Amino acid sequence: MSVRVLARNALSLLSANVITNVVGFAVNILLVRHLGVERLGRYTYVTTYAALFGIVSSFGLYLVLARDVAGRPAEADIQLGSVLRLQGFLSPLALALTAGTALLFHSLPDAMLIALAGVGVVLSSVGTVYGAVVTGQERIHLNAMVSAGMAVLWALFVLGLVASSLGVTALTGLFVVHKLANALVLRRVCRRACGVTPRHNLAGLRVRAMLDAAMPFALVLVLNDLYWNVGMILLGRLKGIDAVGTFSAAFRVISVLVALVGTFSGVLYPRFSHLYAADLKAFMALVGLTRKYSLAIGIPLGLALSFLSHPLVGLLFGREFSAAGGSLQLLGWFITLFCLYSPLSYAMVAMQAERMWLVLLAAATAVLLGGSLLLVPVMGHLGLAASFLASGVLLVVAVPLAIRAKGIPVSPTVADLKTVGACGAMGVLLWLFQSAPALALAAAIVAYVAILHLAGFLTAAERLSLRAALLMPRKR
Repeated sequence: MSVRVLARNALSLLSANVITNVVGFAVNILLVRHLGVERLGRYTYVTTYAALFGIVSSFGLYLVLARDVAGRPAEADIQLGSVLRLQGFLSPLALALTAGTALLFHSLPDAMLIALAGVGVVLSSVGTVYGAVVTGQERIHLNAMVSAGMAVLWALFVLGLVASSLGVTALTGLFVVHKLANALVLRRVCRRACGVTPRHNLAGLRVRAMLDAAMPFALVLVLNDLYWNVGMILLGRLKGIDAVGTFSAAFRVISVLVALVGTFSGVLYPRFSHLYAADLKAFMALVGLTRKYSLAIGIPLGLALSFLSHPLVGLLFGREFSAAGGSLQLLGWFITLFCLYSPLSYAMVAMQAERMWLVLLAAATAVLLGGSLLLVPVMGHLGLAASFLASGVLLVVAVPLAIRAKGIPVSPTVADLKTVGACGAMGVLLWLFQSAPALALAAAIVAYVAILHLAGFLTAAERLSLRAALLMPRKR
C-alpha cells in the first residue's frame, strides 16, 4: 500500500467517523427528547437484543472476504458470490434464533418488534459484505462516503418521525429501511466503482473451509458484541425498560467518544505493525507517545464529564432523564480508561498478541457480566455503569502488563506527573465554579492547557517528529 493511499484511507475514515458521529449525536438528542424514557428504553432494548444474533448471519465472513479480495483480486467476484451464498444459508438461522428466543422471553408484541429489528440486523450484515470488497480494493474513501451519506439519511428519517409524532414501531421499521438502503448503495458501489459482481458457484462452495477461516474473527466479534450489548439486555430483564431508557441516554453520550477514540486507535494500527517489524526502538517510542497523549486527553475528558454530568444530561435530554446523570458520572471515568487501553490494544495486536487480547477481552466481559448480575438488582442502571467502569479498570491494568511481558517497557513518566498536576488544577476550578458549568469548563480547559504548556509537556523534539511518527516512511 502506497503512502498516498494509506493517507487517503486514514483521512477518509477519520473524516467519515467525525461526520457520522457529529450528525448521529445531534440526531440522538432529538430522538431521546422525542421518545422519552420508556419508549427510548424499549427501542434500545429491541435493537440491542436483535444485534446479539447478528454474528450468526455475518460470522465474520466479511473480514475474511476483505483479506481475500486484497490478496486475490482477480477472484473477487467468485469470493463475493460464495460469501453471499453462505450468508444466505446463515441468515434464516439468525432470524429464527432472534424470533424464537424473543417469543420465549417476551410478550408477543415485543417479540414481533425484535423480529423486525432482526431483519435490519441481517440486512446490515449484507451491507458489510459488499463493503468488504470495497475495503479489500483499498477504496476505503468510498465506504467513508457511504457511511456519511447514511448518517444524513438516518437524520432525515428521524426528523420525519418526530414531525409525524410516530413511536417505536415506526422507528424500528425505519431502522430496517435504513439498513436496506445501506446494503443497496454498497451493492451499487461494489458493482459500478469496484467492478465486482457476485458470481455464484454452488458446486465450488467450500462451507467448512470458509467457516474455519472466519472462526477467529467470529470469536472476536462475539466477545465484542457481548461486551457492549449484553449488559443492556440484563438491565432490561432485571430492572425493566425504564432503566434501559435512563442508561441509554447516558451511554449515547459515551458511545460517540468511544467511536472516535476507537477510530483514532485503529488508524495507528498500520504504523504499529510496520514499526514492530522494522524498527523496535521506534515502536517503543510510539507506544510511549501514544500512552502519554492518551493520558493527557483521557483524564481531563473523564474529569469534565464527571463534574458536569448532571447539567449536561439536563441540557441535552431534558429533566425527564435527570437520573441518567449518575450513570454518565461513572461512564465519564470509563472513557478515561478507554482512552488509555484502546490504542495500546492495537499495539498488542501489532505485536502478534491477538490471543492475549482475546483472553483479556473475555475477562473484561466476565467482569461486566458478573458485576451486572450483582449490582444491577441493587443499583439499577448505576450498577451497569459501575460494571463498565470495573471492566475498564481491568483492561487498563492488564493491557500494559501484557505489552511489558513482550519486552516493551510501559512505565510512568515525568509527563504523567505533569498531566496529573494539570488535571488537579482543572478539578479544583470545576469544583469552585460548579454552579456555573459553562464558566467552570472554560476556565478549567484554559488552565489545563496553560499548565501543560508552561510545564513543557510537549517537547521541541516532539513538535518536530509528531507528524513523522504517525505516518509511514516514504519509499526511496
